Amino acid sequence: MKNPNAYPILLVLVISYLLTPQLSRANGLCIANAETGVYLTLVSTHTEVIVNDQIATVKTVQTYRNQLGYSTAIKFGFPMSGTGSATGLRWQYGGNWYAADFSPVPQDTTLPGGGGGGTIEEDIRQYLGANPLYFDLTGEVAPDSLITVELTYVDLLPYEFNIVSFAFPGNYSAFQTDPLELQHLFFELHSQRTIDQLSSASHPNAAVDLSPHLATLLIELSNQPANQDFDIRYQLNADELGLFSFSTYLADSVALCDTHGQGFFAFIVEPDPSENTEVIQKVFTLIIDRSGSMSGDKMVQARNAATFIVENLNPGDYFNVIDFDDIITSFQPDHVPFTPSSMQQALTYINGLYARGATNISGAFTVAIQDFQNNNTDQANIILFFTDGQATAGITNTQGIVNHVQQQIIINEVQDLSIFNFGIGESSVNKQLLTLLAEENNGFAEFLENDELEAVISRFYLTVRNPVLLNTSMSFDPPIIVETYPRNLPNLYKGQQLIVTGRYSQPGNVTVHFSGEAFGQPVSYEYPLQLADTSVAGLQFLPRLWSKKKIGDLYGDFPVGFAWQYRSRGARRADCRAKRVLRRDQSVYQL
Repeated sequence: MKNPNAYPILLVLVISYLLTPQLSRANGLCIANAETGVYLTLVSTHTEVIVNDQIATVKTVQTYRNQLGYSTAIKFGFPMSGTGSATGLRWQYGGNWYAADFSPVPQDTTLPGGGGGGTIEEDIRQYLGANPLYFDLTGEVAPDSLITVELTYVDLLPYEFNIVSFAFPGNYSAFQTDPLELQHLFFELHSQRTIDQLSSASHPNAAVDLSPHLATLLIELSNQPANQDFDIRYQLNADELGLFSFSTYLADSVALCDTHGQGFFAFIVEPDPSENTEVIQKVFTLIIDRSGSMSGDKMVQARNAATFIVENLNPGDYFNVIDFDDIITSFQPDHVPFTPSSMQQALTYINGLYARGATNISGAFTVAIQDFQNNNTDQANIILFFTDGQATAGITNTQGIVNHVQQQIIINEVQDLSIFNFGIGESSVNKQLLTLLAEENNGFAEFLENDELEAVISRFYLTVRNPVLLNTSMSFDPPIIVETYPRNLPNLYKGQQLIVTGRYSQPGNVTVHFSGEAFGQPVSYEYPLQLADTSVAGLQFLPRLWSKKKIGDLYGDFPVGFAWQYRSRGARRADCRAKRVLRRDQSVYQL
């Protein structure tokens, strides 16, 4: 039995190798020998963060001392944020500054000391995270001398229900217990929306200066160990929703790589959902990986997340639960209406799930997609997929699974199916598969630490139940804007934003039109957009942001180290522009 009165969900989050949600990190490592755990002593850190709305430009300067008693070559490693895009790397030694060279080749990820992959080296790589930046600093560092490394990068800050977070994990205690001479973090926020609050949960004594559109926060620690993460958050006024933009026009020909123009822009849009207060009816399928690798806390979190969703369904919703290892089973043979009775039965079923066996992803999707056969086209058809591993049964090839899912959708005549994928753990999950499945099926892929599943799924469900604009489309009047990303626009949900980047050749005033549906009725929003006719100070990050968005759209989620090996003609042009803009500033680095 199917519900004929629900609505299609379309939510696409373009995730590139530099734009997956991660935390920004504070301290790098000057590594002399990764096998034996030898690195220079961190003396001080000085970090300045300039935020325009939710786009942060971060410059972190870190000074190290060679305490080893002998000269040594070092490799600098920095735990880059997954949402960050580096724009400069240089270092000072012996009174001279040296700039890193930009080179469109895979970065050298080997670590000094033999690369034996022992426990210490694994600890280092774990600290540096999934998106590390590596660079071999030129020459050797003499005993008892200082070397200063300056890294600049742009980061997109996470936003949810008017709260923006800037996380700076500065806990360096795994490598050094000695106190640092100085830990300095200055945070400056410029916001077109009124700033209601700025604070640090980690450092409540931080000095804060707050005004409606400009706020600063300062944290200074003298002669204290680096053993605490930094957590900064600010709250924007909930009544000031709409479109907030920034643009710059590069007049010099050094950045000319194509015919799209010298103008770069980005805007953040959040339509006012006040007229869309109803709750959408949905048809949900939860696919839960219960293969052997999900044992322990992962399985507990998966059960808890599924329990939360089932307990928070609405009257009129339909749902089912499918679980798999090498065998696929399900709560019911088809979706069932949400009632107190079906809820209790499902909760009992979920509570009995346990981990065992292999991983048959293709088989699980075969069963799940069949449940959506013959659904009314107005239904909100949603699959939530939890997994921590690679396919080891059924179809195991990544593209083969993607093709199989698309074939099942066609065969079963399923329309407007949204697939939201949640990968658990960094080491084993197939990120490319989950990203491709999401991008081709109106969803997103999110990659979580082992202990994040329950909290993230809970937040996700509370968001997706309140859509503002479905089947979103965008146009410009006059049509002078080109090369906008993401090309596939997401749905807009209450408490969430959309960031769009693009190009223009003619400065001036433009009207941005958004249109779509909400609860069966056509909905549209219009916003004025002013495109700058000169180069605007402080917005030099826009060409880099656009370039990375385009590369991410062309490639999908490839690892950082292979970014420049998978270059189509369009990507090479994007690379060329980013490369020349960065060369002009002499602040470039090796990807």
